[in-house]
Amino acid sequence: MTRTLLIGTRASALASTQTGMVRDALVDNGATADLHFVHTPGDASQKAQTPVSRIGVGVFTETLRNALAAGECDVAVHSFKDLPTAPDPRFIAVVPPRVDPREVLVSHGNLTLRELPTGAKIGTGAPRRVSQIRAVRPDVECISIRGNIDTRMGRAGDGMTST
Repeated sequence: MTRTLLIGTRASALASTQTGMVRDALVDNGATADLHFVHTPGDASQKAQTPVSRIGVGVFTETLRNALAAGECDVAVHSFKDLPTAPDPRFIAVVPPRVDPREVLVSHGNLTLRELPTGAKIGTGAPRRVSQIRAVRPDVECISIRGNIDTRMGRAGDGMTST
């Protein structure tokens, strides 16, 4: 009987979709694999809209890394942008081929970042994105926003542009 690999992931639609792609690639290569959902403190702070700058770095990945180290799952999948930059000797990082690495801006009227009016409000929870936006458009207001893709799209419908 073939052992089923458990792939640790967050339960968000984006995380489970990305992890499903990894699972499918493993299955296509003869493995048996299932998703194993891990709830992280970052998920709880996201519901409360606590800014990332207040909860600290690694809140999404640390629980996954601990689950992997404890043998709760065999593999863990998470967005590369959120992983710590320092190597962790407990793990081997594997990066699958990227699809489209560009960021996405959702705006009313499909305006680009440069086309947004002065004072436009842009919602993002990522300090890196705030820095990138301010470098190009110091005249817009960056507002802390957290949530999955559906939440962010909904907030854009409330009059806020979202990244």
